[in-house]
Amino acid sequence: MIEAIRRTGPSYVAAVQWHPEFHRPELGTLDDTPLLTDFLEAAQAAKAKTE
Repeated sequence: MIEAIRRTGPSYVAAVQWHPEFHRPELGTLDDTPLLTDFLEAAQAAKAKTE
């Protein structure tokens, strides 16, 4: 079952079943750092466009 998609390009699109509050790689959870980083960078870029 596909649980995540990622598209590169000029806009940010993410469709995931994801719980960022469980971001605990030191406990052996799935390393979601790339997904979290992409999301935060997209949020910063969107915010910068409105300022």
